[in-house]
Amino acid sequence: MCRTVSFGLLVTIFCCGAAQAEGISEAIVGPSAKAKNAWCYELKGAYDDVHLRDINNNSTIVGYKPHGSFVSVMLQNGTFTEIGRMGALSYRDYDQPNGINNDDVVVGYGNSASGSSVTGYVWDNGQSFLAPGGKGGTNYVDINDQGVIIGVSQAGGHAREGNLIKVTRSANNVFRTEDLTSRLSLPVLAVEPYKINNNNVVIGRFVYRDTQGAIRGRSGYVDLDDANLTVQFINNFSPRAINDMNEMADVTARGFVVWYSGQVHELGFLPGGSAGGNPDINNHGDVVGGSLHANSVDQYDFHGVLFRSGQAYDLNDLMCEPLPSDQWIFYAFKISDKREILAYLKMSSGESKSAYLKPRTLQKR
Repeated sequence: MCRTVSFGLLVTIFCCGAAQAEGISEAIVGPSAKAKNAWCYELKGAYDDVHLRDINNNSTIVGYKPHGSFVSVMLQNGTFTEIGRMGALSYRDYDQPNGINNDDVVVGYGNSASGSSVTGYVWDNGQSFLAPGGKGGTNYVDINDQGVIIGVSQAGGHAREGNLIKVTRSANNVFRTEDLTSRLSLPVLAVEPYKINNNNVVIGRFVYRDTQGAIRGRSGYVDLDDANLTVQFINNFSPRAINDMNEMADVTARGFVVWYSGQVHELGFLPGGSAGGNPDINNHGDVVGGSLHANSVDQYDFHGVLFRSGQAYDLNDLMCEPLPSDQWIFYAFKISDKREILAYLKMSSGESKSAYLKPRTLQKR
């Protein structure tokens, strides 16, 4: 059984079921890493006035301030900069980032008070550029290190799904937008893209008509370098995250799962757990998410989980310094190749904060 939970504008799918476990990924730590005095996580920041969205391998974080008019912000070296009030975005009523690549180029969307639909934007080193053309509403969802942007184009509305677009930018900032929808191998009606990796593989949800004319919606992937743009699905698997090895992560009623080498590998939940929230995966094969646990008091009592080498770790047990007794790491939603994590802290009062966790090596191995 699955349910949808929203944290601000972040929508997460939680799935419940029996737990199973199986190993994956590169071997970097053994069981009980903190007990072996190898590594732990520091809480580098907790924010109730900013929703964090993405982190790159430069430790640059993007997010948005949710109070009043939304405004995109960038966190570098402990300092927030309001990038949503610069350049072409300076007159927007609100804006929100979706992703950042390793060149610190940010993509997202925004709107003006007089506008009736959203507009995708690119922010790069103090300059911002709005989406050219489109069908009225555009949302730039993600950008890879080659500068390839994926997004959606749709007339009106705050579009999460619509026509799949690919956007590239020349050296003199001329943007080229391609609508890929009609070229896809299926009769696709709409696409909700999630992520593009550095191999130009896009994962997302595809709404299409099957051979009987019925409308279907499934999560799958498409390689933008494939001349046929073949949409591919994996049985009993809905990719929600992808790394540059084309390893994909999902959460099902059986637990967290990773697809690689043509097979689905099961990770399970935290010990005693039976539900999990959308995962992320980095290029080491580490997976993060949220999971019920042996001491959960109800169906919403999640703890942030980290999988390394197939071993499940409760992030609360990996903190270098214990958190205050009235708060805990509820859900981890991003992990970088430096193994830095973005997560949510939950308070016993019911409030939540965005959190930035940084690994610390305690001794050389």
